[in-house]
Amino acid sequence: MSQHNRVWLALAAGAVALMGQTGEAQWVSRELVFRHADTAQQFRQAAGIVRVVTELPEVSVLETAGRLRLRGPEARMEAAEWLFRQLDRPLEREARAESEGHQLRDLRGDSNLVRVFRLARAGKQGRLDALAGMVRMVIAGEWVLVYSSPPSIVLRGTAQELELGSFLLGELDRGPGEGATSGGEFKLQERGNALAVRVMLLRAMPDEELRQAAEEMRKAAQARVALDPELPALVVRGWPELMEAGQQRLRERGWLR
Repeated sequence: MSQHNRVWLALAAGAVALMGQTGEAQWVSRELVFRHADTAQQFRQAAGIVRVVTELPEVSVLETAGRLRLRGPEARMEAAEWLFRQLDRPLEREARAESEGHQLRDLRGDSNLVRVFRLARAGKQGRLDALAGMVRMVIAGEWVLVYSSPPSIVLRGTAQELELGSFLLGELDRGPGEGATSGGEFKLQERGNALAVRVMLLRAMPDEELRQAAEEMRKAAQARVALDPELPALVVRGWPELMEAGQQRLRERGWLR
């Protein structure tokens, strides 16, 4: 074989290998059976969560059959099936807080970790939505979703974001006036800055005073603040030194529990 032919064959083999690497991933289909969910709301919530979190191109509900139909890259099916099983669970008589995690291996970037938090005290949809809103505000993440029964919050993000979500839900998933939080803070890094997140319990008082407490903290600490009127509590993210000054002002006003 001439040198020219050998070079041509080598180039052709390289081109075929490159096409194999860059071509579309193999697509497959799956149908998953709901074994515990039995309402249209649960079916739609599960479909929406699986679609958004795993970024599968095709997710649809077969309502009359009680099935979820999936179609997309084979590499994402493992995560989609895992997430579906985490959601489609029986509602326990005595709910307990717990969480399960998974990695979306074929998605690029750092925001490829998923955790499903099952909550013990968020029995009503309104409370579940409020908790998700507070987590979303503090984390500033786009992947914070709710599943109504069993009450769950699904969070996708970086390792730090999932750890922060776990801290927040551990502090907030409690009944009104129930006990005290851990009293700790979550330390995080953001663009090289050392920040902190704290949950501060407030005493029971009228809504107007609760809003005043939140605004006082926002001004004093120059922080991101969410008000939880049910506990009641403030969720504060900002500079630790300024947060301490704001906390002292609330203490002087008699607003802290």
